[in-house]
Amino acid sequence: MNTMIEAVWANCSPREKTLLSSGAILLSLALIYGVLWAPGASGRQRLLDDIPQLQTQLAQMTRQAEEAHALQSGAQGVPVSGTALRDALASSLARRGLQNAQLNSAGQGFQLQLKNVNFADYVGWLDEIRHADKVQIVDAHVSVLPSAGQVDVTATLQSVSR
Repeated sequence: MNTMIEAVWANCSPREKTLLSSGAILLSLALIYGVLWAPGASGRQRLLDDIPQLQTQLAQMTRQAEEAHALQSGAQGVPVSGTALRDALASSLARRGLQNAQLNSAGQGFQLQLKNVNFADYVGWLDEIRHADKVQIVDAHVSVLPSAGQVDVTATLQSVSR
């Protein structure tokens, strides 16, 4: 292939060589402009045109985040206590399927006794009430049973005071 191109080039007159070289240079410049420069320049301009809209969206999202934070702080609410706490604990125990639970009044909270309960279910329930009802563990005693994953639990629970 190279030999054929060299043969054609050798048979060209100086004027033809100048025209072919100029054409190759112009074709190279057009290719560089069309493939590299023009798409980059149009993309840059499109991004510059999008900046005001993106800044507006950023300001709106910032306001919404501040509002969500304010609403979250207000949603913390007043912790439940007394019979409301007892009812909340009893209903959440029933929802979780933790049977044979005994709730006894203990000062400002309640003492919970669970016999032969799955430890993972108990921990899941604790996480649920901690988030939903703002309840904390004051004191806990967990006894491991011979069955894998089964425990006896005695815990004192009360509302989180803020």
